[in-house]
Amino acid sequence: MTPKTTRLIYAAFAAALLATPAFAYDIPEATLEFRDAQMAIQEGNFGKAIPILRELANDGVASSQWILGDMYKNGTGVGQDLELAAMWYQKALSKVPGIIPANPPEPDLSSRDDWAVTVARLGKLRAMCPTIAATLGAMRLRGQGMAKDPVEAYKWFDLAKTYGHPKAFVLREYVAQSLDEDEIAEAEDRAETWRKEHAEFDELVFRDYSPD
Repeated sequence: MTPKTTRLIYAAFAAALLATPAFAYDIPEATLEFRDAQMAIQEGNFGKAIPILRELANDGVASSQWILGDMYKNGTGVGQDLELAAMWYQKALSKVPGIIPANPPEPDLSSRDDWAVTVARLGKLRAMCPTIAATLGAMRLRGQGMAKDPVEAYKWFDLAKTYGHPKAFVLREYVAQSLDEDEIAEAEDRAETWRKEHAEFDELVFRDYSPD
């Protein structure tokens, strides 16, 4: 792949990452409040949705933090504020596994309901984490809401790749073109440190999201 081709691919991917979303979030969530916020978003009633999302986000609900991040990044229903967007995105990823586990094993018949909840929760992680990590990488690369830092951008794209983002590898390799070997090693160390710091959540997912 030539550098020119890589730049064109990056530009297309980055544009897609930073585009204004349709806010048609399909996130498995158990609370009635969140479903009300989802419905209000679909109706374009952001005045109703935002207070609900803020309350849930302040209580640590990662999916609400993600949506608020998108709203602040794009100025949808609120004034555009890239610093707040970056803050909410990072909060959304602050308590998720370093690696999203595979679907839990099939349970016995008595645990079917719990197993369905488990799969839904893991589905939420798979919906959120790749997108948020890749968005943070793009924001770091462009200096949007945070200091421009290609090493950090590489780290977030590497994490997005871990989470299964289909475009993260090309984005990461594009960033690598501007880094020397020491900087790439530093970025990979940062990504690995982040995964290790979140390793405890790998076990929590199996313990709390899976039937006993």
